[in-house]
Amino acid sequence: MSRKAEIKEIDIERVTFDCACPKCGHETVKAAAFIRKFDQYVCGGCRAIVPIVERREILKALAIGEQVIELSRMLRKPTKAA
Repeated sequence: MSRKAEIKEIDIERVTFDCACPKCGHETVKAAAFIRKFDQYVCGGCRAIVPIVERREILKALAIGEQVIELSRMLRKPTKAA
């Protein structure tokens, strides 16, 4: 019995990252789209301006993720028979 693998599309802009305020420890979740656009945020606990210190690494990881998604799309495209 053969089953076709189900492949779901991933919206990389909705991938989330946990961020913690170094001043008060308040934790918040920021989406990739937010991190692409901003390099800091206002803490919901103490209202401090918090830099996203791992932003460069997160952006690199997102770029790799986009490449993986594109490769997956290419592999799923039907090929013409020779």
